[in-house]
Amino acid sequence: MPETTQQIVLESGLAWWHLAAAVGVGVVVVVQSYAWLVSSLAWRKRAALIGLRLGWTLLLLWCVFQPAIERTTTEEVRREPRVMVAVDRSASITLANAAEEREGAVDAIDAFLEAAEIDHVERYAIGANLRPWAEGSHDVESAARAVVSVTPNDGAEADAAAGKGDERSNLMRNLAQLADRSPEGQDDTVLLLVSDGQDTEETPVAEASRPLSERGISVFPVRLEALSEPPPIVRIETMVVPESVRPKQTAEIGMQVRLRGGGKRELLAILEELPADLGGAVELVRQPVPVGLDGTAQLAFDHRFERIGVNRLRGRLVDAATSETLSEAFAVVNVAVKSTVRVLYVQGALGWEFRHFRQAMADNPAIRVDAISRLGRRAILTQADGQVQGTRREGTRLLGLVEDSLDRYDVIVLGDLDPGEVRAEDEQRLLAMVREQGVGVLFFSGNHTRATRLSGTLLEQLLPVQIDPKVDRTAAIDREAAEFVDSMDRRFRMSREPIFSGNRLRRQQAEGGPLANLSALTLTRAGLASPIWRDADAQVTIDAPPATYLHYTRVARVKPGATVLGVTESGSEPLLVIQDIGSGRSAFLGVDGLWRWRMATDSHERGYDRFWQQLIEYLAARTVRDAVQLDRYVYETGDVARVTIRLDRGSGASTLRVQVPGQTEPREVPLTWSADGAQATAEVPLAQPGSVRFILDNGLAGRAAGVTERIAAVRSRSLEAEYAGANDRVLERLASATGGMILGVDELDSIRSLLQGATVEHQVVERATLWRWPWLIGVMLMMYVAELVLRQKQRLS
Repeated sequence: MPETTQQIVLESGLAWWHLAAAVGVGVVVVVQSYAWLVSSLAWRKRAALIGLRLGWTLLLLWCVFQPAIERTTTEEVRREPRVMVAVDRSASITLANAAEEREGAVDAIDAFLEAAEIDHVERYAIGANLRPWAEGSHDVESAARAVVSVTPNDGAEADAAAGKGDERSNLMRNLAQLADRSPEGQDDTVLLLVSDGQDTEETPVAEASRPLSERGISVFPVRLEALSEPPPIVRIETMVVPESVRPKQTAEIGMQVRLRGGGKRELLAILEELPADLGGAVELVRQPVPVGLDGTAQLAFDHRFERIGVNRLRGRLVDAATSETLSEAFAVVNVAVKSTVRVLYVQGALGWEFRHFRQAMADNPAIRVDAISRLGRRAILTQADGQVQGTRREGTRLLGLVEDSLDRYDVIVLGDLDPGEVRAEDEQRLLAMVREQGVGVLFFSGNHTRATRLSGTLLEQLLPVQIDPKVDRTAAIDREAAEFVDSMDRRFRMSREPIFSGNRLRRQQAEGGPLANLSALTLTRAGLASPIWRDADAQVTIDAPPATYLHYTRVARVKPGATVLGVTESGSEPLLVIQDIGSGRSAFLGVDGLWRWRMATDSHERGYDRFWQQLIEYLAARTVRDAVQLDRYVYETGDVARVTIRLDRGSGASTLRVQVPGQTEPREVPLTWSADGAQATAEVPLAQPGSVRFILDNGLAGRAAGVTERIAAVRSRSLEAEYAGANDRVLERLASATGGMILGVDELDSIRSLLQGATVEHQVVERATLWRWPWLIGVMLMMYVAELVLRQKQRLS
């Protein structure tokens, strides 16, 4: 039975100073009234007036304190818990062949809630978006129709997902939306979640668990055993090919593969060459894929390119037992896309290095070397292809001699160059050539003091390192260099034996002669893996150089993004560093000489010569620009391929033809050209899986014939497939953060006690005011009139 109690309360509250104020007011009224009347009236006549004033004061204080009668009714009520059921409708569950088990879990939940006599249950479908779920409906299409009737804005997405599941999983966002729909103050809400725990948006768990906890929602995920083994993935992610190769060069072809759930199945990776029509592939090489691989792996193939022109390659992953092709990818390599690499060797003073450098390049007809050397204060030596062109030019800085033809060079070597030899406008031009045109630059100097003068110049922006400005070794370098030259001159005059023969150098080294203090450049792990130090033809790594240098440039730090290939013998200071800068490349070689390497070994063509040729080719590789560029080389059905054509001005009209899956012949696509005619763009929709070819009829790309054909792969790949399988870690974190737990289908009874509800006292408070009554005003008015009458009768003013 309900219990009712009542009491008088003051709405404005009652503090001790309220009582003190009331007493003070009463005393003041009485005292003043008495003092006013004591001299003119007798006690009985005074008492009537004083009583009227005191009563009027009490009525005024009554209105000020705002008294009220408060009635409290208390009764016991039973509050049922709030139950929500969220069922994952994303495609990953269907891909994992667990849809049947998911529906079985939903049936078990329905049966459990019915047995627990839970009448009010909110049901939702989650996936790409949150939507209501018709009660008792296991059909996704029915759920989609229910969405249209409740939330029309989500109807199109739900209809698209009907029958196959949502193509995205936004689990955390959906759960946060559920928390927003829960009323505040409801601290006993239970959420039964039927999901694999996957979220293709990769939203952090905290984004959902925080609002769920704040609203008092406990999450109880229902485990789906069939998701413990997700469907397998066998896929070639991409093919990695060199930007350009020369004829008869052996290059490495990389194939990045991803495998999941392959078990003990034997797979083969096959590299093939395709003809122009992409039919009748010729197998080049094959190798087994590591058995049991789970994750990504990089496979490598060595292939010697014999045929000049476009070489079309295809990589395949094949089941060794059935010969079934499980995945494929394509790549295009142009052979001899650049007939000649032009090198400009700029040196601040004549030295031994350039002589041996030129001899190393002489064995490679694809590299041509020009040189500018400072002979004296006013003497400059210029050479073109090894032939001396001039020996004296006055008042000219070095790069100023080739101002009109600087653009024809692909690599510029700055050897022991004083920055004062380069004009500011030449620095700006060289900077633009590297960043925008893909030119390579090499800083080659062991003179530390001269290298520090690069600080504050535009050339410093091209350096992959920062020179240490605190080290000054000018005097030591000059003194040791002078002693070395004098010693060599004396030995040359005293002996008829060629001083630079290999035997002579080795004997001097053993005897502790002037070469005994030489140091060797030591390769790092990155250096050993670099194509600069790899003899691809012999499939071996180039031997590390012997002791070759006396002095080196001290480096304060390596710039971000740069790679250290060589260090000092102690391993503490970098000597050879490379870096990509814009479209070009930069390198730093901080030693005073490598030429002794060529003379100290009998097989110099496998060491010194190979190193310099491959370093120059590495620096020049990015000057060969692709005429056809794609935004990516792996697409999904429904994507739009964005193609960019880059040509120099005046290269002539060009047309782009595209052959998409399902077409036998390439078709021409419209191009949108830039105002200067150097760039065009096109968009090609891709609707079917397979290979798509992009062919540019005009193959000239400025200074070199660029890559005029590309092949991309189009595949039907849902993002949900990448996230298939149960993510128990996410489900456990959700349950732990909200006070829930993971349940099996047969463990639902363990939470029955949470759903039984509880009996709580419910209080209803009613309040009626006692100071807003109309008769109070009437009484106060009557008191005032009575005082006036008495004062008139007693003849008081």
